Amino acid sequence: MDILTTSAELQKIPKLKWYPWIGDKYFDLSPEERILIMGESHYSLNDPIKIKHWDTNKEQTKNVILDLLKDSFTSQTHSRFHKLLFENDTLEARERFYQYVGFINIVQRAMINYQKNYIEKPRKQDFRDGWEVILSTLKVLRPRYVLCIGVQAANSFDSINDSDIESKKLHWFDKINNTYPRKGIIKFKDGHECTFLFLKHMGRSISYKPWRTHIGENSEILKIISRMN
Repeated sequence: MDILTTSAELQKIPKLKWYPWIGDKYFDLSPEERILIMGESHYSLNDPIKIKHWDTNKEQTKNVILDLLKDSFTSQTHSRFHKLLFENDTLEARERFYQYVGFINIVQRAMINYQKNYIEKPRKQDFRDGWEVILSTLKVLRPRYVLCIGVQAANSFDSINDSDIESKKLHWFDKINNTYPRKGIIKFKDGHECTFLFLKHMGRSISYKPWRTHIGENSEILKIISRMN
């Protein structure tokens, strides 16, 4: 599948708020090497113009990644995530990485940042609703692995319901850094199998070594990333 065909298929997903980022070389990888990054949510300042922009601009997820690649935007979450996967969060490393992967957020509405008061957090229903979009996206992008920034989406993994799914299962691991990692596997009736690794949210500080070990023991993700050039 090429990018144009993929874009046309993604446009058919009715509840997809923002199109996912798809690297130029994503489909150059074999089906067993494709990686989709799944974040949780986008944030908007409590300003009517900014909120409307998030609500109406379907390119916002792509724009966030483009800003990362222009070095005009970064966050602790993204920086820590990059350091976890390729140790050095350099612009060159980012450019190489995002050529080959996809990126999507599961929550399909922008969270409001009220700054001094509080920052809105996704509700349980946001994740349940988001799974419908994620499953539809999986059928188009067909990743082998989905690497999830945060574990909250795993709490509604068992509620996933889709007629194209043959089986699904979720495994909990011992706690790492005050977080219980989880591994989910969805097998579709057409034979496509997708493994989800739910990691600690990178908005908080993490110990990189045990999480790298966990990823390496439960997937080929780090080996695939090491071959990206």
